[in-house]
Amino acid sequence: MPSPDLNGTSSRTPLSDYIRMYQTRTGLSHNQMAKQGRDPDTGNQILVQWLLEMIAGHVARAPELWRLRALAAAMASGDDPGRDVEQYRQRLDLIRRLAAVQWFEMSELLFESSHASVLAVRVPPSLSEHKRRMVVRWAETTARDLAEM
Repeated sequence: MPSPDLNGTSSRTPLSDYIRMYQTRTGLSHNQMAKQGRDPDTGNQILVQWLLEMIAGHVARAPELWRLRALAAAMASGDDPGRDVEQYRQRLDLIRRLAAVQWFEMSELLFESSHASVLAVRVPPSLSEHKRRMVVRWAETTARDLAEM
């Protein structure tokens, strides 16, 4: 069962989608991201070809933990990606959760940042895309109302 993404649509590849959106938002090339993608624990570096396969959603097995750490390091800010420890930890936590959804079909995803939280929940497979979007809008409205109480 695909989990709803940030736009309320279903995706079977939330980690792949997240990497693609990150690159689009930052303008970071595949080569630059692979070059910055070095695991701070082992020193292993992700390869451009693996990154391309990941973005395309063609990686069949869950990535090794060192690859997830390398992705988080690549997405950390600045020229020295491993130095912003808090940002690195937050990204790693999100990347781990997205990987769990993508490869292990976890039914729930909760990620909190200083800006927002994201929660993905299982819905019946028979629910149409239009009704899925209704569920997302309902949940967002309810969350805003509860926050104001």
